[in-house]
Order: sequence, then C-alpha cells, then structure tokens
Amino acid sequence: MLKYVPFCALLLMACGGGGPSAPSIDSSRKVSSLSDAEREDRCAWLVSAQGGEGATHKCGDATLKINSVETCAAGLKKLSSDCPMTYGELKACDEAAVDDTCNLLTASACTKLNAYALSCQ
Repeated sequence: MLKYVPFCALLLMACGGGGPSAPSIDSSRKVSSLSDAEREDRCAWLVSAQGGEGATHKCGDATLKINSVETCAAGLKKLSSDCPMTYGELKACDEAAVDDTCNLLTASACTKLNAYALSCQ
C-alpha cells in the first residue's frame, strides 16, 4: 500500500544523478515568487534526480511516490503570496534528501517545510 506525503512528495525530491542540473535561484527569494519557468526547472531537476515520475522509495512503513514535473510545479504555484517559505529553506530540504529520499520525512529542514504546508495553501 502506498502512503503519500502530500506536501513533501509533491514538492520535495532530492538531487543527484544525470538529467537536468539544479537551477540557480537566489536563496532569499520567497518560493511563492518563483516564475512558472523557475518552478518547472526546479521540478524537472528533482523529478529526474529521484528516478522519474512514478518512481517509488520505501521509507519504513511508508512509500514515497515521485510525482510528475507538472504536479510538482502546480504544488509550488499554490503557495499563497504571504507564505514566508524561502527558496533557501526549500533547497535545504532538497540537500538533506540528497543522500536518502526518506530524509524528506525526518530531516529538520523538511519538517519545517511541512509546517508551512498548514498555513501557506
């Protein structure tokens, strides 16, 4: 049975491997201010790094399923303009997950982003 972690699985996949390179975005920018192209570039990088759309990662009793670039970008676009989340905070979670996708569920940088999910959508 697949368990989905809506905010994490939607937005937060780790880097690594081939494919697109990580986008160069100012870490102080609010995530809600990213352009459509920046959201798509970031998501293309993350989805590719995680094995592509539909790839799964077993994390204890949970299984994370990698979403499409479009779903990832749409999730970022839904963040309200007053959401304080910065690209640097988002990137910190990405970096925590570089070694292990399951860090999306446990790393402090990622749990902070999950807290934003309650107030930013």
